[in-house]
Amino acid sequence: MTCGAIVINGARHVLHIVHKAFGKLLAPGGHNELEDRHLRDAALRELHEEAGIPPSAVVPPSGFEDVPLDIDVHTIDANPSKDEPAHHHVDFRWVFRLGAEHAVTLQEEEVDGYEWRPFTSAASPTVRSKLALLP
Repeated sequence: MTCGAIVINGARHVLHIVHKAFGKLLAPGGHNELEDRHLRDAALRELHEEAGIPPSAVVPPSGFEDVPLDIDVHTIDANPSKDEPAHHHVDFRWVFRLGAEHAVTLQEEEVDGYEWRPFTSAASPTVRSKLALLP
C-alpha cells in the first residue's frame, strides 16, 4: 500500500517530482510506516520528506478531509534484487491545496527534480479527470 499527495498551488497546478527509482514524474508519496496513524498521514509525511513541504503548509479541499481523491490499483513487477515477487499496489491519493507559496526542497537521495503541471497534464489520467471536477 502506498499513499500519495496531490498538491495544488494557487495557479491550479499539481506538484510532480522525479523519483530516482522510477525516473518518472509522479506525485510525492510512498509506503506507509508504523508511525503513520492514518493513510493521509503517510501522504503528508512523504510530501514533507520528498519535497520539503510541511503538513502545516497544506489543507485538504472541502469534502476531502478524510477521503482520498483517488485510489489506484496497479501491478508491480518482480524485483529479484530485493527478493520481491510480482504484486499489486493500492495507492491512496490524497488532495491538498498549498496554503501559501512554499519552496520545494527536494530529498536528493530519492528525488531528481520537480515540476508544477496544469491539471490537464497531471501524470495520472484518473487524477486528471477528478481534478477537473474540483471547484
